[in-house]
Amino acid sequence: VQGQYDSAAFYYNQSLTLIKDQKSPIALSSVYHNLGWLSYELSDYAAAMNYMRKSLQIRSSLKDTLLIGENLKFIGMVHGALSNFDSARYYLDIVKHIADQRNDYELGIFYRINYGELLSLQGKMLEAVPLFEQALEMLSKHKFKRYEAIALKRIGWLYDQLGDYERANKHFFMALAIEEKLFSKHEMARTYGLISWCFEHQSNREQALKFASMGLELMKQVNDKAGIAYMYNLLGMIDYAQFEYERALHY
Repeated sequence: VQGQYDSAAFYYNQSLTLIKDQKSPIALSSVYHNLGWLSYELSDYAAAMNYMRKSLQIRSSLKDTLLIGENLKFIGMVHGALSNFDSARYYLDIVKHIADQRNDYELGIFYRINYGELLSLQGKMLEAVPLFEQALEMLSKHKFKRYEAIALKRIGWLYDQLGDYERANKHFFMALAIEEKLFSKHEMARTYGLISWCFEHQSNREQALKFASMGLELMKQVNDKAGIAYMYNLLGMIDYAQFEYERALHY
């Protein structure tokens, strides 16, 4: 969560070495799941899918519905990241069914945030808003801080797309305050990027540049290559808007 991915990988791999030859399927499925999550955070979607499917195979044989739901939510997220929207929707619908059947709040919150994000990516923003709002309402009763920050960011992004920049930044800065308390560097970097875009849309180049530069620095710290590329693209757009074409092209 803090973006110390090299350390995370070290401990997961140590765990894998310790339990691989032991009869502890739940523990093994958990390590595979977490390695998949780690790969997803680093935008290595092929590795993420491979680990999640290994974990799912074990959990399916154990018939543990909630653990299966945990795998399926990440498989859906990977498909969403790859713009395989039909496949993402398929897996998220199963997650919703499990959440409703087992009355699991965390899975229910997750479903609403990620299904809303899926709709947003397809330009269905007005359909996405109620899902994010439902997630926030559920989060007021069941505090999952990381999810709360993500939900706030998703709503902020929608306001940004609709041109309501004041509301957008209000939500972004609320999310950032939570992430700073968690010292969640990767999520902070993503939020810096969103804040920068919001300022860029308002032609506030100084603030846009400030937050884009902060985001780039954090993306380099967590070594997210896709995130670094995202920030370079953002910096290029800021320079392009200022007619700094050579520097824009460089980024």
